[in-house]
Amino acid sequence: MTEKQKEEKDAVTEHHAAPAVPVEKQPLDNKDALKKQLSDYKDSLQRLQAEFENYKKRVEKEKIQFRQFAAAEVVKSLLPVLDSFELALKSVNAGGSGNNEKVIKGMELLYAQFYSALEGRKA
Repeated sequence: MTEKQKEEKDAVTEHHAAPAVPVEKQPLDNKDALKKQLSDYKDSLQRLQAEFENYKKRVEKEKIQFRQFAAAEVVKSLLPVLDSFELALKSVNAGGSGNNEKVIKGMELLYAQFYSALEGRKA
């Protein structure tokens, strides 16, 4: 091999050789990239956890509101029955012992009213 051929070969080898970055620098760059990726994943995980906690709190709050609303509806449907019981008690206290049949009939009507109010609450 001539001197000229050696120079050409060396020039080609240098051109295709690895970049002139020190060997110690490459792993550090890779380590930094991995640290950044880990940090990004950690941040993403923390955000997802916070979103999930907020979701759980929102769902629990909605459940409580629904229960309160449902309870209010039940009470509202039973108010007429309570009024009827009040009238029946006043009637019994005012009437004495002579109107047992009327009291029994009134209690039957109250029972029917109460039962129908509960039937309306079935879902």
